[in-house]
Amino acid sequence: MDQSVVHILAGGIIAILRLERPEDLLPAAEAILLGGVTTIEVSFASPDATKVLGPARSSLGQGTLLGIGMVFTSEAARDAIRAGAQFITAPTLNSEVIRVCREAHVPVIAGAFTSSKIVHAWELGAGLSDPAPSAPA
Repeated sequence: MDQSVVHILAGGIIAILRLERPEDLLPAAEAILLGGVTTIEVSFASPDATKVLGPARSSLGQGTLLGIGMVFTSEAARDAIRAGAQFITAPTLNSEVIRVCREAHVPVIAGAFTSSKIVHAWELGAGLSDPAPSAPA
């Protein structure tokens, strides 16, 4: 199983940050870490989310998992992955976002509420599973 997935499952909590200013990421993440949460999602809607993710990862170290959420498009997924996102969350079920993440071996959690959408997301390869590019059997 992918180490990012193992980290998410072991922690059991993903803290979600919606920042007003990019410089707030590091102090907010440090406070979250002091509280024992080691998986943090930065909303894509936060200003300069992709610009501050990489430097924050370097500062926080390997014990922290940083991802980007509110990813609606494949281009946004690519931008987040290039910025160093270790996982992606998407509020909708978008097959192209899932495809981009799987090709990059980055775990993706897609929004799905009904049982048919949940199964469809799983069939596309979203969820807390191995992010290898092959579809589930």
